[in-house]
Amino acid sequence: MKYLISFNSDGTLESNQDLCDSFFNAEEITTQGIYDITTAEITPDDCADRNPFFGFSIDGRVLTITYSCFEGCGQRLRKLR
Repeated sequence: MKYLISFNSDGTLESNQDLCDSFFNAEEITTQGIYDITTAEITPDDCADRNPFFGFSIDGRVLTITYSCFEGCGQRLRKLR
């Protein structure tokens, strides 16, 4: 399964994975959130008790998401379209 995140022009986003969980999950779950390009933060809906927000950067076709955790952790995703 591919991990998909769609960034919409209205500042919302949608994913086929649990945005509140920093680890890839084999189960497909549609989740939503918001993003702010000026602060480079993603805030998922419905997970204030876990990671309320995390950072991101975009370098060409590569999206890097940085989660709040004890050690450095994150994900790198390549743009498909």
